[in-house]
Amino acid sequence: MHVLILGAAGMLGRKLTESFIGRPDGLFPGPSILTLADVTAPEVPLGFAGTVSCVAADLAAPDAAAQLLAQRPDIIFHLAAVVSGAAETDMALGYRVNLDASRALFEAIRELHEQEGYKPRLVFASSIGVFGRPLPDVIPDSQIPTPESSYGVQKAMVELLLTDYSRRGIFDGVAPRIPTICVRPGAPNAAASGFFSTIIREPLIGREAILPVPRDTRHWLASPRAAVKALRHAAELDYALISPRPVFTLPALSVTVEEQIEALRRVAGNRAVSLIREVPDAFVQHFVSSWPKAFDTHRALSLGFEPDASFEAIIRAHIEDEFDGCVDGAPLSSASTPGSASMSRVWASAHDNAPLARHIDKRSNAMPWTAKTWPIAAAMIQYPPLLPDGTSVQDQSAEGWARTLLDVSRAGFTELDPTDCWLRLADLSKPRQREFLSVCGDLGLSIPAISTSRRSVIDPDPDKADAALSYIHRVIDTAAEIGAREIAVGFATALTEPQRKALWFWTAQGHQDPDDPAVWKKAVTRIRELADHAQSVGVTLSLEMYEDTYLGSADSSVKFVRDVDHPACGINADIGNLVRLHRPMERWQDMMKKLAPYLRYWHVKNYLRTEDETTGMIVTAPAPMEQGVISYRAAINMALEHGYASPFLVEHYGGDGLSVAAQNRDYIRRILPQ
Repeated sequence: MHVLILGAAGMLGRKLTESFIGRPDGLFPGPSILTLADVTAPEVPLGFAGTVSCVAADLAAPDAAAQLLAQRPDIIFHLAAVVSGAAETDMALGYRVNLDASRALFEAIRELHEQEGYKPRLVFASSIGVFGRPLPDVIPDSQIPTPESSYGVQKAMVELLLTDYSRRGIFDGVAPRIPTICVRPGAPNAAASGFFSTIIREPLIGREAILPVPRDTRHWLASPRAAVKALRHAAELDYALISPRPVFTLPALSVTVEEQIEALRRVAGNRAVSLIREVPDAFVQHFVSSWPKAFDTHRALSLGFEPDASFEAIIRAHIEDEFDGCVDGAPLSSASTPGSASMSRVWASAHDNAPLARHIDKRSNAMPWTAKTWPIAAAMIQYPPLLPDGTSVQDQSAEGWARTLLDVSRAGFTELDPTDCWLRLADLSKPRQREFLSVCGDLGLSIPAISTSRRSVIDPDPDKADAALSYIHRVIDTAAEIGAREIAVGFATALTEPQRKALWFWTAQGHQDPDDPAVWKKAVTRIRELADHAQSVGVTLSLEMYEDTYLGSADSSVKFVRDVDHPACGINADIGNLVRLHRPMERWQDMMKKLAPYLRYWHVKNYLRTEDETTGMIVTAPAPMEQGVISYRAAINMALEHGYASPFLVEHYGGDGLSVAAQNRDYIRRILPQ
């Protein structure tokens, strides 16, 4: 195995090189030949068992790429770049190094591919710098890059080039978007983000550090260890899992500068923190204000990429790697400063075998919301679309809407899903939409997502199917316009006559999607069309599981979403729709194991379920979430382990559905990490 590292003299290149020394695990299982290239020849690493070549090369120079490819490396790590601040101050240099050199490399590979079929794996270190305003609080992979720096533009251009060359089969390219690296060892560089490292690194060695931005500045950070591990994992992945969408953001920690400083205080004490001096810098603040704060990285998490455990762990790793585990000449203690640990950390230390405690400690800083702020929306399924006088909620006055939504507000909800079995928000005129949003605002209700109900784009009636497709396109546009980031869609159709007559509609037989490859293909094509539209406006789709549809089991749902293969499309694991059926069903635990990596906007509800093996009788009934057959404590934590970062929709059929939904909301908040 021959590995070529471009930019090997840089910090990340050096760390990546070190990872291949004395570590036979991983990378098939390891390289026997290393070629290390940079504008100045990298140092020869000590301890590498194979052959090492250290080359000084300007990748943008004529024939430089061809010479580096002369020995046909199997894997190429393309880390060579001019950092953000330098690319902004010297535009010509930035484009020469960050764009022209990359294209020269891609073209050199293309020529060899056409001549002899050469096809390496190429891992390009892209950047979260491709994103710029306007940005949602949590950025999905479907977000369109709008860079506000030359560096971001250059990285985005190379992403597009890599995707095209990979699509043509010239190389197997993958472009993980690297978070801001912190803590960077060595001297400060010209990156505008350098202060994130400086305020930790310099105080640890007794030097003053300048903080140019406010303490509430939030950013997406990863350690050098996590970045190197991610680069190696990107080189090892089965390419079928990432093609044809090889660009995605890596998991990391969303932390504020204040949280960084407090983590430093816990590790190194007040003396280190006192060396941080706040000196506002308008140039840096302008850059940082356009940068992303948090990402939805469910795709990368499902591929096996992992974030750091916590920012405190990042600092400790830096001390271990750079200072032999010592601060001020004393060994770093293995625990936090007494009295400074979070409750979750204390709980974990007291219960070493508790997976939930380890989970909270690992992921708390990476969560986009806290237990108190996580959006948990009320469903409107308990409210009919027709009023007692026969008129439609669609035509109701703003005062009438307010009377209904006052119930929702009084139940303690701050989020609402105007489920379209009650109100079709997308079919209101723009002035009427503004009226509705004004009512919601007056009652303190926001709309994080919109659910569609019984509108299948493959309805057996072609006219209904086409109407559903057009309608969902309108829902996508409406969601984007009002700031809702997700919508739920599915293949359930209108209730049959027996279902309408039954006490519980799920006890009677409804529509079944046909076992027909042509219809399946049509469903995939139409959902992908919707996902493309959603991606273009910054919205994502969540496909609702429902019995006897193509989303009627965990296996079928996973197969379907993998066939759609779109970063703006995931699964709404509404397994309550399945456990309520009076028929044998797969255990909910087994379903969740399969579904957890693919979850998006999630409808949650629960049912009592009794199975009598002697008679074969199965009986179910609606129940509050904490009392039904599904342990949502376990299910939600399974989802969180896979990076779930979407709103919840709480539902309940029968009785006072709104009050039970409010109980369900409070139950979820007791489960979510604090």
